[in-house]
Amino acid sequence: MPIIRFYLLSLIVLLAASFLINGCGDADDSYEGDPIEVLEEEAEEQKKPEEEPPPDSSPTSDSAPPVLKEVTAVASRTNDTSPSYTFSSNEEGLISYGGLCDSNLSIATNGNNFLIFKTKGDGSYADCVIYVTDSES
Repeated sequence: MPIIRFYLLSLIVLLAASFLINGCGDADDSYEGDPIEVLEEEAEEQKKPEEEPPPDSSPTSDSAPPVLKEVTAVASRTNDTSPSYTFSSNEEGLISYGGLCDSNLSIATNGNNFLIFKTKGDGSYADCVIYVTDSES
């Protein structure tokens, strides 16, 4: 039996030597770096908290126009040449007027805006139009 033990021991030593010399993979496999170091680096990366991206310092563009809603309408029939009117806006902006109406109010604020129309004569106020253009548009 000592010859068989010697033979098995020699075979194990030869296989171990071959494994150490040739590596553990196929001839086509390639390895870069020590796999233990790679695992340690990956473990370190997993331990690091994710960094928050830096805040964007560039201004955001607002492409949506202000939303206007009528709060207090002008009476449908009136002889008042300077009726009051209230509307709300969800943004600040510059006011312009259309139709036969005008007002001294030229800047809308976020929320309710009270104005007094200056009409160009007696008649209906149905053609009065208010436009608000925000500063981002």
